[in-house]
Amino acid sequence: MGKYEEEMLDELSFPEGFTMLDLACGTGFIIAGAIRRGAPSDIVGIDGSEGMLVKASNRIGNDKVRFIKGDVLEEIRKLPNDYFDIVSFGWALSYIDKKNRGILIENIRRVLKPGGVLIVIANRKGTIDNVERAYLELMEEHSSNINKISDMGMGLIKNCKELQRMFLKKGLIWCGGWDGKEEIFFDNGVNAISWIRGCGALAGTFELMELDSFWEELSRKVNKNNNNKIVITHKFSVGIARK
Repeated sequence: MGKYEEEMLDELSFPEGFTMLDLACGTGFIIAGAIRRGAPSDIVGIDGSEGMLVKASNRIGNDKVRFIKGDVLEEIRKLPNDYFDIVSFGWALSYIDKKNRGILIENIRRVLKPGGVLIVIANRKGTIDNVERAYLELMEEHSSNINKISDMGMGLIKNCKELQRMFLKKGLIWCGGWDGKEEIFFDNGVNAISWIRGCGALAGTFELMELDSFWEELSRKVNKNNNNKIVITHKFSVGIARK
């Protein structure tokens, strides 16, 4: 999915000495892209995965970047007012409960400088729906192994207009956005699931079940359900707003 983040970052300007907060920073792809576009004075990346943060740190290796392990909603509350030129949030909006999204946007607005920019890229409804069906079948078959019941599509937004409403409701100025879609073809379930895992579309899913063979069984189900001819339809939305 890297090209979509690059397109999103191309919409921004990066002033000399810019400050940036990357929520759910993962392996640091967005942060690395920002550094290629400008010279930061301070970048903060927050993510709940120690493994992701290790990869991000190894990828970036910049003394102007610091990482925090923790829940984005909890950690953003600890950050100062009017501090960041840019706040980015990539691919993790669906993991924030809808009742907490308003609280998160309020805190993003609080930590942004006047004129600061929020950029969000998020999966939208209908994305990887054939994998979602296989995933739900797997949960049904292994119900005793479930740690938390979740529908992969439950927290997904409909389109960028939903982002617009969300931002405007919390006092941000809408700057624009778009909906995107891409079809990717695979000849087997293993390659399809490997791609999805690598791009982060199933981030956090494994933790929902205590099943050692989770990925193997999911790959097998995707194969069976799609007769070894697999098309992954990835749908996403981008939203940009200003304080």
